[in-house]
Amino acid sequence: MTGADPYRTPDAKEPTVQNLLDIQKSEEGVLNPRYERIELQPLASQVFEPFELRAKNKHVTLSATITADEIVADMDLMRRVLENLIDNALRYAPEDSRVLLQARTVDTHVELSVADQGPGVAQELREKIFQRYVQLEAGADSARTGRGLGLAFCKLAVEAHGGTICAEDASPGNVFRVRLPVVNDRAKAS
Repeated sequence: MTGADPYRTPDAKEPTVQNLLDIQKSEEGVLNPRYERIELQPLASQVFEPFELRAKNKHVTLSATITADEIVADMDLMRRVLENLIDNALRYAPEDSRVLLQARTVDTHVELSVADQGPGVAQELREKIFQRYVQLEAGADSARTGRGLGLAFCKLAVEAHGGTICAEDASPGNVFRVRLPVVNDRAKAS
């Protein structure tokens, strides 16, 4: 890389358009991650940056607890997964609450999670929200604000890395948990 900041958001396409393009690539079997070592602390800082003003205006604290050093993954895909999860968490987080990004090693996986203190996702919807165009209301007095593509993209991007993603109750709130293999066999072949 010649002077390029690997943690900087590319200016290529609007996130919704890029998510849709990557969903299409996945369906065609061509969403192939470009593996590299990614330091998690700088990635967390970079992911939070575009959301800081929105969080401040909503009186939501963005925080990170990073105990895993790195992952081997596609930088662009993982950055966008985390951005989608942070965006959703902020959308549902009430004022004067917190959104927490965590990264830790669990057995043979690195676990990335984003938790909020919002209303949570009903048990019967936790699988459905990863389907295209599924949207939940952002609150009683707000309209739908997304396109229903962000979580579908997250699922496909995580699965392309040999990982899993799920939504769990955090009482209060919700936590999205991404598990990626520490040593990815596909990355070794690259």
